[in-house]
Amino acid sequence: MSKCKFCNMTPTIDKDWGYDNWDNEISIARGSYTKLYVGVDEEGKVCMRACGDDYTDNYYPKYCPECGRRLKK
Repeated sequence: MSKCKFCNMTPTIDKDWGYDNWDNEISIARGSYTKLYVGVDEEGKVCMRACGDDYTDNYYPKYCPECGRRLKK
């Protein structure tokens, strides 16, 4: 089993509020008005997303951006 912090993320779903991006992502880059995050979606798939005024769509990389492990489709 990999010890990578991105590969081992599991979705956090609050019983009252449901799934929220804020609870399921790690900031990996920051600009003046934007941030880049790696996280997991509701199904537990590793994804990347950017945030400026609002979030972009999820991007699902084929390989983990941290350790390079091939991710499941």
